[in-house]
Amino acid sequence: MCAAASFPSQAQAACSWAASLDLGAHADHPSGAFEATWSTASNCGSFTLDHYRVVINDTATPTSISDGEFWNVAAGTTTVSAFVHRSERVFYGKVYACDTSTCVDVYGNGAGETVTTDTDTGTTEQEEWVLTGVTGPTDTAHYVTNVTNALAASAFFYPGGWSRANQLALYYSVGDSIYMQYTESGSSGWQNYNDTTIWEAAVLVAEGHESDTDFDEPSHAYVSPVVVGGNNRVRMLAQNAGSVNQVVSIDSTDDEGDDFNLTCADCCDGNTAGECDWPTVADVAICSDMTSSCDYLERAQHGRWVWDYIADGVPDLSSDTPSVVFSGQYDESTCTSPNGPTQAEIFWADWDTANAEWDVSMSGGCPVIQYENRHDPGIQVFPGGLVKMYVMQAEGNGAEFHLYYFDGFSWESQSATPVIYLDDGGTTEVEDDCLSNPAGIVRFEGGPQTGLFLDIQGVGGDCASGVANYGIYFAELSN
Repeated sequence: MCAAASFPSQAQAACSWAASLDLGAHADHPSGAFEATWSTASNCGSFTLDHYRVVINDTATPTSISDGEFWNVAAGTTTVSAFVHRSERVFYGKVYACDTSTCVDVYGNGAGETVTTDTDTGTTEQEEWVLTGVTGPTDTAHYVTNVTNALAASAFFYPGGWSRANQLALYYSVGDSIYMQYTESGSSGWQNYNDTTIWEAAVLVAEGHESDTDFDEPSHAYVSPVVVGGNNRVRMLAQNAGSVNQVVSIDSTDDEGDDFNLTCADCCDGNTAGECDWPTVADVAICSDMTSSCDYLERAQHGRWVWDYIADGVPDLSSDTPSVVFSGQYDESTCTSPNGPTQAEIFWADWDTANAEWDVSMSGGCPVIQYENRHDPGIQVFPGGLVKMYVMQAEGNGAEFHLYYFDGFSWESQSATPVIYLDDGGTTEVEDDCLSNPAGIVRFEGGPQTGLFLDIQGVGGDCASGVANYGIYFAELSN
């Protein structure tokens, strides 16, 4: 009887890929984008490279091909970059070499395959904003407007198909006289807005009415293009800080937004100040009489719209549900602020299409505080529903400028602290004590291009490093 033939077992191919992943802030956009490079992975035994996948998250090193945001990269490429729109953030990355288009099999899963140096971390930089063209603290030639006590800008680009498509609309208050003006850029596209020659003549659009306590001191407009009853309009929300501290609302008569059908005239017994008779179509949007019908708010003040116009276009108020964030205060009886009655908080409200009203976000019978001891919210919206909110914080005898992120579902736990510089090569930082009322704009044609309108104090008092004259200025993100 013959013994059965025996054969040596076939050895598995032994292969190693030293990925050498290098993850860091993007050279041109270091505060909001990353770039990654790695080494080529070679075919090994049954493994044939189809493409690479780079996975990024901001909590811990990715443990799988879907543990975070990911980018698929062609086999012949060993670099990728992308915007994450988050500053001062540590990102954790891992690169995978995929055998199939679905990345079910990755290098390292097969027998004899080993992978090293396939993970890395990188950190985006602090946001640095530059007051375009404002070359020094004595520069008196560059600003948006320095009308005495001009403050609290609100701005948007007119949508395509509107009469002023792609131009910038700007609204602002004038403090002592309590009136609001409108202007617009004379041409379309992104510009240096610290140039008074680009703006058309300002138009009075709203002023208080002494005998109507709902509308006696309106200011701090926050505006948005909307569709109302099938018509393109601009809806203005504004704080009324007179007899009752609440948010009021009114629509423009057309799609330009320079007329809100307010009959305005000089006021009262030779007083040179004027007043406007607010029509019955004006409304109280968020009330604050400290009762249950006003959600136990004592104050409802300035805020901003929150709406993903990039994905969803202009909100139609008959079917869409935009939101607003606004500064306010509890009644301090039924609802009590953790910071005491002198501090402002940030609240949230959603548009209720069925009842055509704003519903304040509530929990346990009280409005939900989004952020404590914060005020002056400014909003920017980015692709994917990401919202950046710039706010001021009163801290002791000073102020602090903060940045928070909303991912479309909830506020992220990590925040940032942007800085504002004069346009002098980053030599002079404008102190937070000099800043108030940030208003964001974003434009993606040729961008993203991101800007902030800000109230900035002239040097003096608590403002040791500001500008020559108090006014509204424009800052552009430089990194």
